[in-house]
Amino acid sequence: MAELSAEERKTKILEDLKTLRQADLVEQSALELIVSEVTNKDPSWVDRPLEEWNGIKLDGVGRVQSIAFPENLNGKIQLHGLFFLENLKTFTLEDHSLSGFITFDHLPRGMEYLVCKGSASASTHGEITSRTIDYLPSPLRTLCLSRNGLTGNPLDESINWRRFYFLESIDLSHNKFDGSATLEKFMSPLEELNIEGNPYSGTLHLGVVLPNLRKLTVPELQFTADFDDVHTKKMQEIAVRPPTTTVMVKDKKTGQEVSIADYLSKYCQPKKEGCQCVLQ
Repeated sequence: MAELSAEERKTKILEDLKTLRQADLVEQSALELIVSEVTNKDPSWVDRPLEEWNGIKLDGVGRVQSIAFPENLNGKIQLHGLFFLENLKTFTLEDHSLSGFITFDHLPRGMEYLVCKGSASASTHGEITSRTIDYLPSPLRTLCLSRNGLTGNPLDESINWRRFYFLESIDLSHNKFDGSATLEKFMSPLEELNIEGNPYSGTLHLGVVLPNLRKLTVPELQFTADFDDVHTKKMQEIAVRPPTTTVMVKDKKTGQEVSIADYLSKYCQPKKEGCQCVLQ
């Protein structure tokens, strides 16, 4: 390939700068769209460049890499604007008091941490479907969608989580998910799963080897399970809220149904090895 002349190099540099400037404008516009209907905006979000926005971190080339919004935001938020932040890795919105429809479709494909957690006063609503799960970025490590008034059943057997090879923590608590649930479509890196505060009914199928699962928090419902030694090697806690002694697990070795507390005391790691399997 022929070497560029001085004039050609100058032209290319100017084109690259123009592209970078356009990207700056796109990301600035995207952030302004996201918070456009927030009623208690941080003062730094008004007529300021992105590098001065509170909660926004840029990477080495000036692209938005991390968003950590302050707590107790009011109004509405337009999360579809995240699609234009191509380098975004982390999005955190905790204890919000937002209202209106909320969607998690069309997120940046490289996102690794998605935390959108409402407060008790939040009045958002939305639906988690197989399409929503398909749109979630495959590099996700942490997913928290707690207290968003979401409906559907993200743990239905028809929904496949197996393309999330790095997903370690899922918090779907205090929504409106219902139906039966299964863990059979998750990958082995999963360490924590919280589905408490949902009106699940029927059966939670635990008959699957998730060797890294160490904490499972579930609402009161009927269990069928075939735990084995591999399954409990790293399990530290199974919490059932509200507390109950009626939730039963099938003992794989005896075929009898026993309470979770009895099962864990029999098969889980000894206390001296750090096991804290308790009903809370």
